[in-house]
Amino acid sequence: PAIFSTPVEDVWERFDGNGNGARLEQIADEVLVDKIRASAENIQDSSCMLLDAFLAQMSSDEVPSFPCDVSENGKELDSHQLEHQNSSFLEILTANPSVATKAKSHAMCSNYNIDRDTILSNIRRNAFGPDYHNYDKIALCWSSNKCNKNKFYNRLLGVYPLAAMINHSCSPNAVRVFSSFEGKEVMIVHANVIIPKGTEITWSYLPPSTDFFTRQKLLKDKYSFVCRCARCLKEKDATSSVFYQYWLENWNNREDGQ
Repeated sequence: PAIFSTPVEDVWERFDGNGNGARLEQIADEVLVDKIRASAENIQDSSCMLLDAFLAQMSSDEVPSFPCDVSENGKELDSHQLEHQNSSFLEILTANPSVATKAKSHAMCSNYNIDRDTILSNIRRNAFGPDYHNYDKIALCWSSNKCNKNKFYNRLLGVYPLAAMINHSCSPNAVRVFSSFEGKEVMIVHANVIIPKGTEITWSYLPPSTDFFTRQKLLKDKYSFVCRCARCLKEKDATSSVFYQYWLENWNNREDGQ
């Protein structure tokens, strides 16, 4: 389940049936930021664990480092130390720490002082929003009052730290689906091909049908990386073709409004 989420009711009230998908997404972001800030300002054992899981997704030097055993003298960790480190990291991501990890977490909580921009940046890179119904479609539905507000999801945006560790591929071997378990909405990672042991699990951050140029632009703008998966490399190789150059020229004309 999500460690932090934006309930549909909260977003619905602020949206008030007025606006487009961009405004709806902004509201969902704001609701989630408010919930995380409130948790940081009212530190308890449970909120410590959730904040640790949220922060573990981040790599900025401005963010408090999560409690994890690392080599203090800069030496490479041996296999036992590395296994212990990975185990501690997994405990944090699942918000289910051992007694030792929990003690370290509680000692650090009083030092958490995260500004809104830092939280928002993490949300936009790692949180999961509507997958099969984008914000534009939901906003149109809500604005027209022709559908129930709960038609799409129980939440519009959620933080799933462990799932956020899964890397992107434009030819993924897994997909995410949502289901209900013990009254909570949970994310399930479902393989869409046979995955050999030791193979990295990947899924697509974008609809797989998105064309090469749009994928590259969206991934660069939102996630700050250039995709070099097998599919993108093959499509990039096609750039030498005459057909591709013709297609690119027409694409640029479309972007320029010609």
